[in-house]
Amino acid sequence: MRHLLILFSLLYHTSPIFSQSEGKITQQIDGYILLDSARTMMSINTDSAFVLAQEAEQMASKQGLPDVQAQSAQLLGQLFFVEAAYNQALEYFLKAEKIWQSYHNPSQRAANFNDLGQLYSQLKRPDKVLYYHQAALHIYQKLQDIQETAGTYGHVGHYFEKKEMYDSALFYQYRALALYDSASYGKGKSLILENLGSIYEDLEEYALAEQFFKQSLELNGVFEDPSSRARILNNLGDVSYKTQHFPEAFTYMQEALTLAKEQQDQYQIRSVYRDLAQLFAAQHLHQLAYQYLDSSVILYKQIYSEDGLRQVARLETFFGADMKNREIALLEKDRRISQLVFFLIAAGLSLIIILALLLISRQRMKLQQSTELYDTQHQLMQVQKHNNMLAEQQLKNELDSKSRSLTTYTLHLIEKNQLLKQVKSELKEIDHADSRYPKKVLRNLSKDIDFNLSRDHNWDDFRKNFEEVHPAFFKKLVSRIPGLSQAELKLAALMKMRMSSTDIAAMMGISTNSLRIARYRLRKKLELDKAQKLNTFLQTI
Repeated sequence: MRHLLILFSLLYHTSPIFSQSEGKITQQIDGYILLDSARTMMSINTDSAFVLAQEAEQMASKQGLPDVQAQSAQLLGQLFFVEAAYNQALEYFLKAEKIWQSYHNPSQRAANFNDLGQLYSQLKRPDKVLYYHQAALHIYQKLQDIQETAGTYGHVGHYFEKKEMYDSALFYQYRALALYDSASYGKGKSLILENLGSIYEDLEEYALAEQFFKQSLELNGVFEDPSSRARILNNLGDVSYKTQHFPEAFTYMQEALTLAKEQQDQYQIRSVYRDLAQLFAAQHLHQLAYQYLDSSVILYKQIYSEDGLRQVARLETFFGADMKNREIALLEKDRRISQLVFFLIAAGLSLIIILALLLISRQRMKLQQSTELYDTQHQLMQVQKHNNMLAEQQLKNELDSKSRSLTTYTLHLIEKNQLLKQVKSELKEIDHADSRYPKKVLRNLSKDIDFNLSRDHNWDDFRKNFEEVHPAFFKKLVSRIPGLSQAELKLAALMKMRMSSTDIAAMMGISTNSLRIARYRLRKKLELDKAQKLNTFLQTI
């Protein structure tokens, strides 16, 4: 594939048909070539792979090639992951995911999800591990990609193995194995067989573990993967050691050690040293056990010392180049900004002058509007004051009119009662007289009585007129003393009007002695203190 891309690129640059320089297709092809070269260099020289991946990422970012940029970010994340620089790896994996959220490349996005799952496994974030592997699984199933679906099943099974949920781990590993069998993908199947052997080893079912490790080893020989083969041989040696088949264990471990040394795989060499130390210790060969354990410790220190120095140097180189590129970009921005400074200053001064003129004009307008508003409000206040005075005067006039009507009505009642008393007295004289009373006098008396009766509007009319002048008086009085009679209510109303005892007696048609008794009874019902006057109390209601 890489050779085809290079050939196509050469044809593109040399053929007159494709004569557009800096074209989008050329840039994208160049980006893919850089990516392909970086992937090839991953297993040979990681430093070169870093440089190529970074170059591809920078070119894609500058030229606006989202797919190339996302794949470059993912590759840089993988390189940092190999170097155990997990924070930097996470940054680039998430950067790739952000691009793929808007750029459609489901297969590559799913691969990035699996990378994130493996990274979070190293970061001890099991919740994130399962989330990203399941997200990848969903995409691969939708794409009907059998090989990648099987591989993702293997990742999920490995997650459950680490959590010691062996039933779930076996379920997913067997599903992966079934898919590989259906599609005859041998390389991936070898890893699944190794995973199954590891699970059965954890379950101490060593016969099944040995069976699956041997199947994985046999399939690995077909694809000639020395690094994986050394690991499988060491696993077989570990199973033989646990079943106390010490000579067989030693054979497996020695073969694993030879392969690891050929590959210069320091991690695997250390692992074999450690297992050989355990093997010799189990056989009570303590001198050999100590030698291999000591070699393991020395190699451990050497590995992490060299890895640390190499990682620091690589990060310094990587971020140093990144800083230089950023400085170049900043200088370019500064140059462009400096070209605009003069125009911005001139425009700013012009804008300040315009704004100042507008502000002065606006202030003048506001001052004028404020003056007009003040005058308008003053006029409205004068009108409102005048209206309030008119309303108060009208209300006062209405109250005075009602008071006069009530007084007139009350005087009429007093006059009527006095007249009736006079008539009654005269009738008594007629009744006691021996002589016959003249008919003319009787007719005049009848007319006077009829005239006065025609002017009487009874107690209801009086009460209506009274309540217009003194609203709620009766309501308050009755709420305090519910059992008051109409005569008592009438007495209270007349006293509220400040009428004299004589007028009240005439109004009610009773004598002054009867009035005194009525006042006493009303006072008693109201339960007033001896010191409190009845007239004063009624004025407060």
